[in-house]
Amino acid sequence: MSKDTTCAVVVTYNRKELLIECLESLKSQTKPLNAIYIIDNASTDGTPFLLLQKEFIEKLPPDELDYNWEKCFLVNSPVDNSEIKIYYVRMCENTGGAGGFYEGVKRAYEKGYDWIWLTDGDTSHNNYLLERFSIYFERDDLAALTNKVIDNSDKILIKTAGNLNFNGIKYPMNILKPVEEKKYEKDSVHEIELATFVSLLVNRKAIEEVGFPKREFFIHFDDWEFCLRLLKFGKIFLITDCASMHKELPQKTVMPNKEKFYEKKFLGNIYLRQTLDNLSFTYFDIRNITWTTKTHCPRLLFYRLLFTVFIKDIIAIILFDNEKVTRIKFTANAYTDGFRGIFDNKKPQKLLYNK
Repeated sequence: MSKDTTCAVVVTYNRKELLIECLESLKSQTKPLNAIYIIDNASTDGTPFLLLQKEFIEKLPPDELDYNWEKCFLVNSPVDNSEIKIYYVRMCENTGGAGGFYEGVKRAYEKGYDWIWLTDGDTSHNNYLLERFSIYFERDDLAALTNKVIDNSDKILIKTAGNLNFNGIKYPMNILKPVEEKKYEKDSVHEIELATFVSLLVNRKAIEEVGFPKREFFIHFDDWEFCLRLLKFGKIFLITDCASMHKELPQKTVMPNKEKFYEKKFLGNIYLRQTLDNLSFTYFDIRNITWTTKTHCPRLLFYRLLFTVFIKDIIAIILFDNEKVTRIKFTANAYTDGFRGIFDNKKPQKLLYNK
């Protein structure tokens, strides 16, 4: 395999129309990709049928799977008509974003590709993005590259890239200090420490040294944890003159779904609280960021953060929430599991519904 080969890893779950837009943007790169790995996390919305209809695959996976099914197909780049390998992996179960990226990166790495481009299936990319990335391929100290991320209205999503900040924070999820929006106004390159899997191009040599994304996380903060390991190999650069559009943003970054939250008034203030049915993802947030900060944060600062945040969460439950015992048990388990490195991804449902 020639030097500087590139393979995209796209993870998707029930986003078939957005997935096609993502794949079209990858297929149309002015510097053509060598391959694309599609990791279909057992989608139930007819994703394989649409991939077949749009001619990204030529054969449907079996209806009943008890293993992860992979098949290679070929498409042609509209830029130079070169062949792009499409590796379609139909997972036998939903392993979450973390499990999907682990699976895709591992397979692309084992195929020998030099650069592996991680991207969500609900994201479209400037068609010259990979060409822009390739300018930096010769750097020996480069672990990964990322780029500007925008939403559907072209607003810059600054919380997708930044640096660690352990000074004076009161909550572990605030360890990201975003690159200031004004720094995106001019075409520039910034050295950063944290980025997301919306778009992250990773050097094979870095993966060889630090390993794959942590599949045990299931969902949330697997990208930050992976970046912190990549820094042990080399630098991560943010390039601001090319963009990816994240079309379906996480719920907590947009207007909250009223069915999943309720308002609680206290001392003249209104607090937005989650319903019990909406707590599952909160478990993954707390557990994963607790484990990440324990692993990468200065030890004394970590213990101070853990104690402060845990007490704060418990007090909030006592003041604002119903079903207090269930919620306290749920929250305590999330923190202790993160502290102890216990990754039982079925536990949120067990805690909430005794399943």
